Amino acid sequence: MVPGPSLNPLLRGGGTSYALAVMPSAAEMRELKGRTVTLRLNQAGGGGSVKGRLVGTLDAADGMVIFVEPPDEPGRRITCHHQHVEAVEVAD
Repeated sequence: MVPGPSLNPLLRGGGTSYALAVMPSAAEMRELKGRTVTLRLNQAGGGGSVKGRLVGTLDAADGMVIFVEPPDEPGRRITCHHQHVEAVEVAD
């Protein structure tokens, strides 16, 4: 399942999820609004990952900010800067 024309996914698990092989562009991140994602962060962004529904983006002077709502905390928002995302996996 390829969700959008500009996304270049690596299919995993029978096509129910996919991961972008390279750092996603700002346009690709905007296309994921409303989707459940796992963002893998680089070391400058604290490492680790952020999982949840991508609820929005904001173009700021220093780059794009991504807003993620954790699945177990409705209403809470986690923010991270686009330049710290080294990969994204989409679950739905």
